[in-house]
Amino acid sequence: MGIPFFGPRAGEAEGFGFVDLCAAASEVGVVLALGALLMRDFSRERKLQVAIVLTAAALLVGHLVHLLADGAATGHG
Repeated sequence: MGIPFFGPRAGEAEGFGFVDLCAAASEVGVVLALGALLMRDFSRERKLQVAIVLTAAALLVGHLVHLLADGAATGHG
């Protein structure tokens, strides 16, 4: 899963399947579990602040990826 930077197929997106999606989902689960462990002693207000900041950051990164992918698809990138 991803785009190789070197080799004979540099720049071509690789295919992905069910196993790749399962691996990505388990990585997300590990990150969430570690985040929950790190925040277990935080107050409720602090947890809410962290959740809001992380959500805003995820939305901004997702939007940036969308814009970059759209620009590359239309030849404006």
